[in-house]
Amino acid sequence: MSVSEIRPIAIEDELKSSYLDYAMSVIVSRALPDVRDGLKPVHRRVLFAMHELGNDYNKAYKKSARVVGDVIGKYHPHGDSAVYETIVRMAQDFSLRYQLVDGQGNFGSVDGDSAAAMRYTEVRMRKLTHEMLADLEKDTVEWEDNYDGSERIPQVMPTRIPNLLINGVTGIAVGMATNMAPHNMTEVVNAYLIPEEQVVLTVSKTGYAKTQPLSDYAAQRRGGRGKSATSMKEDDYIQHLIVTSNHATVLCFTNVGKVYRLRVFEVPQASRGAKGRPMVNLLPLDAEETITAILPVIDAPKKFTERLTEFRTFVRANVAQLRENTIIDSHYEALKAAFAELGENPDDLSDALRKQLKEIGIELSASDLDDELIAEFAERVESVRKNFYVFMATASGTVKRVELEQFGNVRSNGLRAIELKEEDTLIGVAITDGEQQIMLFSNEGKAIRFSETDARVMGRTAKGVRGMRVALAAAQTEEDVEVDVDSDDEDTADSNTNVVSRIVSLVVVPETGEVLCASANGYGKRTPVDDFPTKKRGGKGVIAIKTSERNGELVGAVAIDESKELMLISDGGTLVRTRASEVARTGRNAQGVRLIRLGNEEVLVGVVAVEAVEADDEIIDQLDAIEGETALDSENLIDSEKLVDDETVMDEGETESDSTESDE
Repeated sequence: MSVSEIRPIAIEDELKSSYLDYAMSVIVSRALPDVRDGLKPVHRRVLFAMHELGNDYNKAYKKSARVVGDVIGKYHPHGDSAVYETIVRMAQDFSLRYQLVDGQGNFGSVDGDSAAAMRYTEVRMRKLTHEMLADLEKDTVEWEDNYDGSERIPQVMPTRIPNLLINGVTGIAVGMATNMAPHNMTEVVNAYLIPEEQVVLTVSKTGYAKTQPLSDYAAQRRGGRGKSATSMKEDDYIQHLIVTSNHATVLCFTNVGKVYRLRVFEVPQASRGAKGRPMVNLLPLDAEETITAILPVIDAPKKFTERLTEFRTFVRANVAQLRENTIIDSHYEALKAAFAELGENPDDLSDALRKQLKEIGIELSASDLDDELIAEFAERVESVRKNFYVFMATASGTVKRVELEQFGNVRSNGLRAIELKEEDTLIGVAITDGEQQIMLFSNEGKAIRFSETDARVMGRTAKGVRGMRVALAAAQTEEDVEVDVDSDDEDTADSNTNVVSRIVSLVVVPETGEVLCASANGYGKRTPVDDFPTKKRGGKGVIAIKTSERNGELVGAVAIDESKELMLISDGGTLVRTRASEVARTGRNAQGVRLIRLGNEEVLVGVVAVEAVEADDEIIDQLDAIEGETALDSENLIDSEKLVDDETVMDEGETESDSTESDE
């Protein structure tokens, strides 16, 4: 359109457009602070001008007029009085709780006296302000052009200080305003630094979630009644129980195959009698969408550059000549390239590192740099190179392996994790390193063990492959789930007889560890992983625990060793914490011993393994000592309830060969 051309525009449209442009300009670029640094644009320009002038807290004062001139001339054509009033306010101890400018001269009083003219007063930054601008030159923030494009200014300050909280803010824009009170810095920091502790996160069947400190549940002897963990309504029970850090992030998988990200500290901590907060208030769940699996993610795999930082500390701790960080920094890329080429050979790593250090004038003897330490670090480097995966299993026996990095950016409204068939649900999720052993357990007490590499890596929207043959999968066609035709399980050919009902547990097991199976009636046992033969995926599995009338069906399984503790919870909200070593180690065909004493019509619904606490070991040891000295019955030690005497560990007539039977 030429200058002389006249284009008719409806006045209401032009008013709306112009007003919105004006309003946004005032809101974003003038009247309101940025939540990231707590500064309005004029504050930011003043502090940046002082930074560029070298007007730091440990330097000489400069005339206020000099700073005002730089702001107006270089960064934005404010009025000089507006800029000077901003400087004055940042220097007044009655205007800001924590001043950002150190003023020298008359800067007014709380009684309303005006400050002296800018030609008389002098200013410099305070030390607090120095921390707000630290690392500005390291491209820590985005930059933008000034009003005429001749200078570059930061869009926001890389502040290490929660300025918005400690100094508060007031501002009136177009259609909105803000007024936040200042806060004590120590109190803000203390509130921000949530002490790390282990917590018990529970989610009920009806979708209520809460956390409780793990310390609320002291360890006790096997077979105890435990404590009430939560208040349960009729037809409701604890469906998910995990023990994790309150600093951790958990991935919540739902019955429609979506995954959500939730920080544990966002889940309210509640008493044992409270039911918690609805999950729909914590996550944007759709109607009829429920949580079916929870995966804690505490320490995501570190990038190699982060491992290199560990290397710097590692070398400085063992080599006196390498205490200066600059030596490592200057050879960052060389070291990185060396590690990429060397792979798994620790000897080559040691020689290459010595060569790198020799090139920069440092000779190392064997005493300076121990080869064993170098070998240890080489193993750490190699462990970082491994890909990590999310391994999933459904109730119908379908399994799926997805790269963990595909869940690195879970949107607030969730992300598709797996394509589920009707009436199927996700029952377990675990993080693997690509070389681990997987076990699936069915509610009829059977288990199958196979390598995770049997399940190829897939995308998030894939349906998965057959992991174990169960009844829920019988109606699915080969188009629904890929069947492993190469399975060496002798019973896989028969899909209509002796099939199990559903999968209840996914366990990542060590090659030489143990698994604990727990049944609905509160019984369980430990069994060495070696007792379960490694098969191809897709079979029916072998017996893991007898599901007799006494035991009930299998409700859960976990990987353990004698140093672990168990947490068991019933549908009535009762929780027991006991040492794994209290549970007898038996063969696969055994029924096991009592793990928890349940009330009438109460059933066990969950079991998890946690790291043992030394204090709990001391409690158990004290109980053992008291029992030995005073010959007290166990009924006096645990809620006046006597442990089951001589529980049936092996079925009558069972032979050693029976306990190592082939596939059922």
